[in-house]
Amino acid sequence: MKRKIKSIIALLLAAAMVIPSYSAFAEEPEETEGVSQPLEITETLEQEEETGESTETMPVESEPEDFSAVPDENPHQVMNDSDNVDLIYMQQEGVEEITTYARTFALGSPVVDFTHDASGAAVSSSTTISYTEAETGRSGYLNGAYAGEGAYLGTESGKVKFMISGVTGLVDESKVNVTTLDALSGYSYYYSESGLLKHHIYTAVGSVNLNNGTCPSYISSGTKYYSYDGHYFYSDYDTMLSDYTKGVRTSSVNSGSPFYNYYQFLPFRSTAVYSASQFNTAINNIVSSSSKMRDIGSDLVNCQNKYGTNALLMAGIAANESAWGASNISQTKNNLFGINAVDTNPAGSANSFATVSECITEYSSRYLSKQYLRPGYTYYKGACLGNKSVGMNWHYASDPYWGEKNAATAYRLDTAMGGTDKGRYTIGIKDMLNSFTDLNIRAEASTSSSKIYTTGVSHTYPVIILGESGTFYKIQSDGVLNSSRTGVDSSTGVYDFSKNYGYASKSYITKVISGSGGTITEPENPVTPGKNSIVYSSYVQGQGWQEEVCDKATSGTTGASKQIGAVKIKLNNPSYSGSVEYSVYLNGSGWQDYKADGAVAGNASDTSSIGAIKVRLTGSMEFNYDVYYRAHCQQLGWLGWTKNGSPAGNSDFGYRMEAFEIVLVPKGGAAPGSTEEPYKRYNYLSYSVHAQTYGDLDWVADGESAGTTGESKRLESIMIKLDEDCPYTGGIEYKVHCQTYGWKDWAKDGARAGTTGESKRVEAIMIRLTGDISNKFDVYYRVHAQRYGWLDWAKNGEIAGTTGVSYRLEAIQIVLVDKDCPAPGLTDQPFKQPMIRYQADIGGYTGFHWSSVIDGGGVCGTYGQARGLENIKIQLTSLKPYSGGISYSVYDNAKSKWFPAVSNNQIAGYEEDGHIIGAIKINLTGTMAQKYDVYYRVHCQTYGWLDWAKNGQAAGTGQGKRVEAIQIMLVLKNDYMPGTTTKPFIN
Repeated sequence: MKRKIKSIIALLLAAAMVIPSYSAFAEEPEETEGVSQPLEITETLEQEEETGESTETMPVESEPEDFSAVPDENPHQVMNDSDNVDLIYMQQEGVEEITTYARTFALGSPVVDFTHDASGAAVSSSTTISYTEAETGRSGYLNGAYAGEGAYLGTESGKVKFMISGVTGLVDESKVNVTTLDALSGYSYYYSESGLLKHHIYTAVGSVNLNNGTCPSYISSGTKYYSYDGHYFYSDYDTMLSDYTKGVRTSSVNSGSPFYNYYQFLPFRSTAVYSASQFNTAINNIVSSSSKMRDIGSDLVNCQNKYGTNALLMAGIAANESAWGASNISQTKNNLFGINAVDTNPAGSANSFATVSECITEYSSRYLSKQYLRPGYTYYKGACLGNKSVGMNWHYASDPYWGEKNAATAYRLDTAMGGTDKGRYTIGIKDMLNSFTDLNIRAEASTSSSKIYTTGVSHTYPVIILGESGTFYKIQSDGVLNSSRTGVDSSTGVYDFSKNYGYASKSYITKVISGSGGTITEPENPVTPGKNSIVYSSYVQGQGWQEEVCDKATSGTTGASKQIGAVKIKLNNPSYSGSVEYSVYLNGSGWQDYKADGAVAGNASDTSSIGAIKVRLTGSMEFNYDVYYRAHCQQLGWLGWTKNGSPAGNSDFGYRMEAFEIVLVPKGGAAPGSTEEPYKRYNYLSYSVHAQTYGDLDWVADGESAGTTGESKRLESIMIKLDEDCPYTGGIEYKVHCQTYGWKDWAKDGARAGTTGESKRVEAIMIRLTGDISNKFDVYYRVHAQRYGWLDWAKNGEIAGTTGVSYRLEAIQIVLVDKDCPAPGLTDQPFKQPMIRYQADIGGYTGFHWSSVIDGGGVCGTYGQARGLENIKIQLTSLKPYSGGISYSVYDNAKSKWFPAVSNNQIAGYEEDGHIIGAIKINLTGTMAQKYDVYYRVHCQTYGWLDWAKNGQAAGTGQGKRVEAIQIMLVLKNDYMPGTTTKPFIN
């Protein structure tokens, strides 16, 4: 029977089709690395030892890949009607083999049936089929039961050649059934419905109609269209096959205008415009009350903003992989993303997480930012959801339509939240057809500039286009870049959108989507503010008070050399309680006190000159909106946008501010324009480190990185000084925690802290300002630590780094920030002490809502969200150096009493919703109590952070105020105190 079928197909193809042999470029383009064989990529493994010797390298993709247990894999979710997909048929649960379809084998168009092997036997839904990409030889895989059918392109090298989900592959003929379209019980096609482009996919485990968004004009209602790449459509199946085998798309209905599903090809290095509360509303309206996806908006948006992973795309994956938070794996393991749920044993192999929040953070920071989105990583094929030709779908899921399904869910959520997100970014495609260019991404717009990374050879590879420079596009980088933007930083998942960019030659990229938010245009000044508008005016030299403007309109003048002496700002018809506060920097006088709600900030006179401005929201408005603003200054022109209390403009230079603009953006939404360099002042600070192998490195300026990353080189000492021309009196002091010695004495003003010539690592550091300059600035600093990478920012004498675990510091950044301005980044965990860990049950939710597990020194809980801690668990880990344990007791506000002490990771609290902790006591036991003090402090309602308590003292209040966050750390007896201890408890 098989021979008869192939004979019929051979006759059909011989009449009209020629099967070409695809090959790599005959001549390597200037901007490419070229490829004709599977790529050889080496990935440096971080060396754990202190030797600093050369590290191992691990070959990637040099051998055929084994896909029997591919991580991050869960193709088995078939979405129902509530998943933006129309369910037609689903296999019964527990049935492993699919019943063989009835076959007529009528004369018709040839297809590759992946749901059956060559003998006609149905494939198991837990079995994957390996193939090689025809043009590059790279290994791929898919699940036959989820694939359905693909286009048959003949045979090559004794293998069946096919196309499905954008990939042209070669598969062993025994693994698939070559048959005719008429012989199938169903097949895939596209169609128009209610102005939307739908993709009907027929598989052995159920048929779905995926929503691809707005239907292009070339798709007519009532007609079926065929496509196995998702970009070019055909109303006649045989015409499509003829084009495919010729390597062209000239006979498609859209040959000059290929379709790219926006969310399927939008790189993850983008942001959704929606706030956490908007995500919560949209998701909660879909899911059940027991869903693990309820109220995940904050986690999605926070991870998006910290790790550069689009919140809307993450939500789409979570919904698809976890059945909207209802699957067994999500319910029992808090695993929303099918992490390690391999085809052969998804429930057994899937990772478990203490909380959903921990899962989202781990997924965003590690699996996405440091792995799938990092050029050079094994599974990197582009930073989009993609399909089987590009993006995460290549390795993440054996379901060839996984990326499209996730994109459909992202589109549904976008629609539910107002439909303002889709199409904002400008997207370009590398290699739209029959090209496989390993394109160089460079640091600057020149072929002589440093090569940051290469794209790999995947075709239909998307990039976000930020702008143009000569013959280059400025693009958003897929990988996290090092501080000099000369290469990919594999040590951290933290992503800064303003600093991670590169340049790609226009010759290899075609712009396919022109984003609505890609170019910032200057709007006309609006005169009628609407709901949630921000209204402002300025006192301009020679003009007096200008009329009020609002919402990103320009107040002041440009090109007229006129200074602004005063400003007034207010909110109009806000949706939430709260106000707007603002402060101005008067040249010659410094920063002024904050004003609010339309009061005058500055001096309304022609002799006063503002140099900079800060604006912030208060109350509930602060948690629902970001306030962005930028300044136009003498000599400097328009500077970048900044937000939420950070300074915009200049100080020290004396340049006048001549104009400014302000706009409210839903919390976590994209900035209204470039955020590069919103504020300029003199650099008063410089520092140098002594690094393993290299010795003393060059002095660097305020904010730059000193040391190395990715080389496993320890810091051994540091010198820090203030500039001799600094106009403020005072100095800078610093002390380091060194291998063998522990905390060394304070050094100051350029003296060396640490050692040289002894091969002793620095493990932690404290830095503080003294004298008058400490009243003008806060000193912030963060360190790159072994195993952890870049930690969060510490300030003004706090500890940064680790102690007690023998981890080296490898690099440091130090920056002076105008007093009481926002930190340069996150501040929750500048210090890691993994021998003590804790987590809290956050109030305001139904049932337990445990935070992620925090290492000692980190902040556990929230502040500014009016959520108290209901329960807490604390433990000493196996890294503790002595025997002993930890005990702790909490004060319950509802019952006005202390609970009996518990120990070693037991739950302390009432374990019932609404019972908020008001205070806590913590004690060490055993030898640990003889060698260490345990310090802890709490963030309390009304009071904020209280002072540090230790060794059983009460921390908190007896006034019914909620404890909202806590920090805990261990300190050797008779060593330093982490801060003041005057008032840890208020009765």
